[in-house]
Amino acid sequence: MWLEIKGHIEHAIQSPPKTFDWRDRIMIPPAKNQGNCYSCTSFAAAAAIEISSIIAHGGNGPDVAAQYMHTCIVHRGETDEDSICSSGIEPRRLLKLLVETGYAVSLPDDTPFPPSSCPAVGIYSTLAGFEPISISAARSFLTIGPILTDMYIWNDFFNYTTNRSQTYSPDMSLGQPALHSLCVIGYTPEGWIVKNSLGSHWGEGTGFGVIKLGTCGLLTDSPPPGWAPRPAFAVQV
Repeated sequence: MWLEIKGHIEHAIQSPPKTFDWRDRIMIPPAKNQGNCYSCTSFAAAAAIEISSIIAHGGNGPDVAAQYMHTCIVHRGETDEDSICSSGIEPRRLLKLLVETGYAVSLPDDTPFPPSSCPAVGIYSTLAGFEPISISAARSFLTIGPILTDMYIWNDFFNYTTNRSQTYSPDMSLGQPALHSLCVIGYTPEGWIVKNSLGSHWGEGTGFGVIKLGTCGLLTDSPPPGWAPRPAFAVQV
């Protein structure tokens, strides 16, 4: 049984609670570390699949191999590790690939996963599908499942450390932003709660953090000047 996204969106809570955090309801796997590889979308997709599976089926959920996903699915057929790690993919394109080709679990998350090991011996599963989530429905949908999206980040993002009561707001004077994918797992009155892929030191000291509402183009129709709004997705497992 997987989350029936369309039906859930139509019947989502019309007045969601002021605060919602999936960490208070299920055991979410620890944050991983993408290292110096531009594999954030694979890690964010892996997190969304894992959390959605736990919500739908209970238990510990699958251990989705994010680096394998980046090397062997996103960069299928490529052999240069430097090239593989220097380019990423947008969430929508990756989700389409996962529906078509599936994903692997229970494999080492070497950074980068060696292309010579593709395909690897492991357990494989297919993604049932995915659905876009509108900005207006995001808060209500998060009471049902996680959201995969990306946002604009500046250099200070990598050094964000705080406690659970503080939010991240970027210093937009630090040059041009870059795109970074992550998994949104809840919200507070001040921000979006995210699971990142920069190791356990980031954010609250757990790899999770809170991004201030209306900043970074995260789940907002008002991105930084000159930049486009970012799409958001729910996965069907």
